[in-house]
Amino acid sequence: TAELKGLPKVAGMFPLEWEVSDDATATALARLQLSIVSTALKFLTTTLPEGNVNMPYQITLSAEGGMPPYAWQVIAGNIPNGLLLYPQTGLLAGTPLQGAAATVTIQITDASNQTLTKVLQLRIAGPPVSILTTSLPEGVVGHPYAFALEAANGVPPYRWQLLQGQLPLGIQLSPDGLLAGTTTSATAQQMMFQVEDRDGNRAEKQYLLQIRPEPMTISTTTLPEGKIGQPYSAQLEATGGTPA
Repeated sequence: TAELKGLPKVAGMFPLEWEVSDDATATALARLQLSIVSTALKFLTTTLPEGNVNMPYQITLSAEGGMPPYAWQVIAGNIPNGLLLYPQTGLLAGTPLQGAAATVTIQITDASNQTLTKVLQLRIAGPPVSILTTSLPEGVVGHPYAFALEAANGVPPYRWQLLQGQLPLGIQLSPDGLLAGTTTSATAQQMMFQVEDRDGNRAEKQYLLQIRPEPMTISTTTLPEGKIGQPYSAQLEATGGTPA
């Protein structure tokens, strides 16, 4: 008898030729097929480590089963800017350029075209969220006002809210940071805005929003004629400014 044993590492059909001989030098030949069946594909990578903006990032995705070699690809979602998934090795590497919280679907395909997918979360932490807007432009009574507050860093999207103070009547703040509306009276309001990023990090800043009266102009364009020896009266009109 003879024993064939070991730990198969590759699936497939393997033709083998066997020869047996006895003490009398007699021999016999046989050709046999050895079938190695692949096991089911399985992802070994279940989570991705967090990365940081402008810092090198590297992880090699791994799997087992099936029939190597494997091919890797992203089939849904977007890898953060600056990173690349190498199809032949499963290496995910690069230098992230901005904060992100990405959901990506990775597909692995083995040599027998067996496929398997896995949804993974990848978070890239950036510098703390900050407000870029340094001041608010003035508005004019009766004229449309529109100005977008700006933030940077953190993990977009951002959400804005009025933290202290009161907006001028007629102007509203949208969650995406747009101040818009039309005021009906002059005012100067001190207020504080807060921005919050996707991860709940916050920043605040105080501003002065001044709404000026419409420029004063004399609307009277002509005067009525007068007559010698008769009382004269004419009403002059003005617009804008702040009436007394």
